[in-house]
Amino acid sequence: MRRQSNGPEAQRHAFAENSSMVVRRAAACPRRTSPEMPLTFMTVRKLIVGFFLFCQPGIAQWVEQTIPNNPGNVHFTDVHFLDKDFGFASGTYGAVYKTTDGGDHWVGLDTRIIESLMTVFAVSRETVYTSRDSLFRSIDGGNSWSYRGFGDYAGSIFKMTFRNPQVGYLLKEGNVFKTTDGGDTWFYLYSAGFSLKLQFTSDSVGYAWGGITYEPGSFADLHKTSDAGAIWQKLAISDSVTEIMALYFLDDTTGYFITYNCELYKTTNGGMSWSVVNARVSENYITACWFVSDTVGYVTDYNGQYIANILKTSDGGLHWSVDYSDSENAFAAIYFPDTSTGYVVGRRGTIFKHTSNGPTPVGDESSRRPVRFSLYQNFPNPFNPATTILYYLPQRARVSLNLYDMLGQEVSVLVDKEESVGEHEVLFDAGDKLPSGIYFCRLVANPILLGRAGTITETKKLVFIK
Repeated sequence: MRRQSNGPEAQRHAFAENSSMVVRRAAACPRRTSPEMPLTFMTVRKLIVGFFLFCQPGIAQWVEQTIPNNPGNVHFTDVHFLDKDFGFASGTYGAVYKTTDGGDHWVGLDTRIIESLMTVFAVSRETVYTSRDSLFRSIDGGNSWSYRGFGDYAGSIFKMTFRNPQVGYLLKEGNVFKTTDGGDTWFYLYSAGFSLKLQFTSDSVGYAWGGITYEPGSFADLHKTSDAGAIWQKLAISDSVTEIMALYFLDDTTGYFITYNCELYKTTNGGMSWSVVNARVSENYITACWFVSDTVGYVTDYNGQYIANILKTSDGGLHWSVDYSDSENAFAAIYFPDTSTGYVVGRRGTIFKHTSNGPTPVGDESSRRPVRFSLYQNFPNPFNPATTILYYLPQRARVSLNLYDMLGQEVSVLVDKEESVGEHEVLFDAGDKLPSGIYFCRLVANPILLGRAGTITETKKLVFIK
């Protein structure tokens, strides 16, 4: 029996079933300016960011790849590269695309597969696997494909991996299978509960992970083997940890996962214990993650309305910023064949490549936006008589922005309405209305997004000096 879940794999199921998708473009926010304060906080911030980007010609960027003959209804669900140049992307309607030059050119392969595919893995330049309910293999670089079983076994193959041309693993509806003869035969190893993905970090050590989200709760599933799959153990995780949406291990011992509640956890002892690194990586749904080092990592998310982001951390997950944003997409998978080259695939047959060549355009602040509801410090501060208050909404929300005195009494209502995604700027002029002193500006935001209910509150201290 299939599990019922609202997690990322349920979303990828929706890709594969070609469900109707509604595109909603985030409206641009009008910015209020003031003749009394022509150099606003927003202006200062743009100047600083622009100067910073201009002085760093090697800043990485994401570039969309050209996919020929894509009718627009093919949605990519997985991507895998042997090296930075040779790779495959799989998707709906049996689609498999191939590149041999690092994404400069992609070729759609004639797979003659009618299933919408969920995963792809290149064992070599000749041997490639792809799957959905059934497993398919090519031994001529994708020119022809043959059925390799599993079609009579319920459920989807969400992930597979090979350690060498002979030894491989796959996960089908929570069950782990293994081959030792290059995929000719597969044998059952272990039932990993509600796990949907797996990763082997070495020939011996592997992890299967996932969980389930349903009304009224969510829980995680994480399993480990240390002897090439012969024996598995379910790793102990707190009951408060929700479904694991994305996981990545750098090696046998150091790994990260992100939950349904967008909490980032880290282990340095092979999953025996976990600590919270970040209590809220994003306000949106997490779909995939990848760490290229102990400090640099990437996450893909989307807000349920096909506004998708690629997030980046440079401090081990403590802080995240938007590396790329797309207002008409939903990203499904991410893969880095090396530390400087990465690929992200998603809806409408889109493929983005991460490159360290060339500057980021000056004035493009999408790569520096925060990923959480954020209230910035007002500018100037202290102020007399006016100051600018800036805040950022990663999704549409009902917003109240109020000013309070030291006794907690409300002295001014600055904003009380529903607002769209983006940065918002408010000019507050104290004039003769308030005495000198310390005041507190409080932002209260209630996201308007199913599955992300809750109130977000942030407060900043303001100093008014006459």
